[in-house]
Order: sequence, then C-alpha cells, then structure tokens
Amino acid sequence: MIEFWLVASLLSVIALLFILVPFIVGRTSLIPTVIRRESNVRVFEERLAELENECRLASYDQEETDRLKQDLQRRLLDDVTELSDTSGVVPVQSKPSSRWLLLCIVIALPLFSASLYQKLGASDDITIVEQLKFLQQSTSNEEADKYGAILVERLEDRLAGNGDKPHYLMLLARSQMQLQRFSAAEVSFEKLMHQVGEDPQIMGLYVQARYLAANRHLDEATRTLAERTLTLQPFNRTVLGLMGMASFEGADYVQAASYWQRLLKVVDPQSPNAKMIQQGIEQARSKMTVADKQKVSTISEVAVASPEFEVTVSLLKGITADPSAPVFIYARAVNGPKMPLAVVRLTVADLPTTVVLNDSMAMAAGLNLSSFKTVEVIARISKRGIANSGSGDIEGQSAPLSVGGRQQVIVSIDKIKP
Repeated sequence: MIEFWLVASLLSVIALLFILVPFIVGRTSLIPTVIRRESNVRVFEERLAELENECRLASYDQEETDRLKQDLQRRLLDDVTELSDTSGVVPVQSKPSSRWLLLCIVIALPLFSASLYQKLGASDDITIVEQLKFLQQSTSNEEADKYGAILVERLEDRLAGNGDKPHYLMLLARSQMQLQRFSAAEVSFEKLMHQVGEDPQIMGLYVQARYLAANRHLDEATRTLAERTLTLQPFNRTVLGLMGMASFEGADYVQAASYWQRLLKVVDPQSPNAKMIQQGIEQARSKMTVADKQKVSTISEVAVASPEFEVTVSLLKGITADPSAPVFIYARAVNGPKMPLAVVRLTVADLPTTVVLNDSMAMAAGLNLSSFKTVEVIARISKRGIANSGSGDIEGQSAPLSVGGRQQVIVSIDKIKP
C-alpha cells in the first residue's frame, strides 16, 4: 500500500506541474521583452539627441526637424509593436486574487483526487490482497487468527456496499470457516449459492458449514443437500468425508465405511489423508455387528459374481503430463446417468497399467455395472484433481461394451479436452 501512495503522490506532482509550469514560464518570458524595450528607449533618446544636433549644424528649418523626429518616433513604435507580436505575451501585473486561486488549485487537486479514488478506486481491493498475503505468510496460529480476523473485517466492509461479488463471498466464507465462525460461514455460503446456483464445490462447503454450525448434527435438510451434491459430483471429497463421519457418529458403520471407501478412491494412496481414511474404515469395520458383517459379506459375494472389465491404460506417445497428476479410470452407462459405476484412481507415473473394474467399486446403491446393459470405459488425466471432466483434461475412452462376464479392454489416453 505504501508503494501505491508513493506512485500516486508522484503522479499528483506531475499533474500540478501542468498547471504551474505555464504560469511560471509565462511570467519569466516577460523579462527579455522588457529589457529589449528599455534598450530601444535608450537608443531612441540617444538618436534623438544626435538628430537635434545634426539639424542645428545643418541649419534645418523647424518643419524639416519635426519631420525627422516623427520618423524616429515611428520606428520606435514599430519596434515596440513587433516585440508584442513575437513574444505572444502581454505583461500583466499579477493580482492577489490570482495567486490565491492558484494556491487553492494546488491544494485542492491532490485532495480531490485522493477523495475520488477512495470513492471509486480499488484501495479496498489492494488492502484485501495485502491482508491475504499476510495470512498466507503467517508462521503461527496466533498470527493466522489475527490476520484472518482483519481479512474478514475488510471483506465484510467491501461486501457491505455491493454483495454481488462471488469471489469475495467465497474468500469470506472460507476465512470464517478457518476462524471457526461456522454460523457466519453458513450464511456466507448460502448467499454465494444464491448467486452462482448449483455448484457442487460450493454446495459441499455449505453442507460442511451447516453441519459444523449445528454442532456436528446432520439434520434432514443438510442430508438432502449432501445427497444432491453427490448426485452432481460423486467424488466430492468434502461431502464424502463429512457423510462418513456423520454415519460413524450415528453408529451406521456400514454406511460410514461405504462413504470412506468411495473417498479413498479419489485421494493419493500414499498421502497421509489416505492412511487416515483407511484407519477410519478399519475402525468402522471393527465396530460392525454380526448383522452388519453379514450385510458386508453379502455385498462381497455379489461382487465376486459381478461382471468385470480388465482395463489396460496407456498414454499416447507424444503426449506429456505431470507424473503426479491424478488419473481416473472408470466405467459409466452409455444410456443412463453419467455417474461412474466403478472407478479407480491412480497417477500418471503409474501408466501404463492394468486395473479391474467390477460391482464392488459401485459409488452408490443401484448404480453398478450389473445395473446396465451397455457401458463405456474412460481414462482421464484430471487437471483439477477431480473425476468430473474439465477443460485441459487429457482422456481416452473405449467403444460401447456389453456388460457380462470378464472382458479385457484397452484404452489409450490421446485427446486433450478444449
């Protein structure tokens, strides 16, 4: 911000020079003109004395003498007129009122400019960017809380006059979540949803804010919103993690394990998050009753008899991608919902590879390979880290496949999505 005001001050000085320089130059340009006029008068006086002396010595009559004097006076007048024309400046005595007017302009121009900028400029945006930078550079929780609170205050002031700024609303809501102001974050996310519509990412964060604001209670409205989010984005990590936690706390260990298993397929297998999720799954299984285990066993038996696709995936020669970029390999119905029926998550470094897709990898009840007659297999390198298709993703897909038995499929990742 200091750099900005230094530049603004410099520009104000330059603007004032446009006013002051012509005034100063105009006054100083009178000096040569005055000197030349005074010199001409002295020459005239000397020439007049010489003329009178010559007329007396030559015994000119009075009429001839007067005529010569008039010629001399006329030449002086011509010189003065020429000076006025060529200089373009008429000497004017500066009045006190003019000086006061100039002083008022010099003072008022910077003040008016600063006031106008505060009203129409982007000083608030610059302040927000600075506070965000301080927050990101925080080295302790105390600093993060301090700068986070200041950032929230600045954002609230910025949105007070015009709340139709989705990027600021998103930043405000996330900052409120970081400060554990869950009720305020819930309100911010709700406003954001009204502005942008059904965006699964925002919906997932709104579900999380509602859940935490209700002291980790999943009411029916929040559950409905969570299910809607997963319909739009089956791999929404926020919702899958939250629903698994809520199911675990509600003693529905089968459902908790199911949500976390889905989540496990869309995180880096080597990451700390993957290890935590796996521990959660194992803990849920350890708490299952006999009936729960029988239910899981039944699901596993069905999975053994389910159709399978052995998919070999490779990256077309000449196409390059970040080795750590996620690769989603999944099957989906040709005629039906676009939600994956079975999915595996890998990285570019794992290619080429062979994976197996079957009913055990179903993302939701009733949506598995056995539920449809024809499917297609897709392999996608995701630029955004999610399975949903986006611009810049690199993908390949198979021809339509009839479901039944075990089949081998080859997919080449060969197209970049516009």
